[in-house]
Amino acid sequence: MRENQIQQFQNQHFGKLTVIEIDSEFFFIGKEVAELLGYKNGSRDVNRHVDEEDRCIFQNYQNGTFENIPNRGVTIINESGLYSLILLSKLPSAKAFKHWVTKEVLPSIRKHGGYIGNQENKSNEEILASAVLVAQRVIQEKEQVIEQLKPKADYYV
Repeated sequence: MRENQIQQFQNQHFGKLTVIEIDSEFFFIGKEVAELLGYKNGSRDVNRHVDEEDRCIFQNYQNGTFENIPNRGVTIINESGLYSLILLSKLPSAKAFKHWVTKEVLPSIRKHGGYIGNQENKSNEEILASAVLVAQRVIQEKEQVIEQLKPKADYYV
């Protein structure tokens, strides 16, 4: 993962987890984590259970490619804030969630720059092949965006 990059990860048991890397530190969307951990009012519970120094507002202008961030921004939490929510969760699956994030997702991002589910069951060649397919898909998506924006760019040139 490069600095100031956003990645979304999917787990069949927990759902979607968004990881944002800012200056080599990992952050998570607070409300998203709270909902995955069974909190009833995600935003309120993040503010209630995560210390102020472990959360901040991530504004859309900090990353123009992430469309789901509202204009007012979104509360993100660091790893310490993540652990606060995990420790206070009443869900029995909170421990399994913590294990998935701390033993699979974060170490994989640190080691490989990304996360591919069930890596431990795949050979290096299979992981590389998956990465190439993902890269090709991203390139195609970016090329489509470029083609859509090209008429606008030509207009201003």
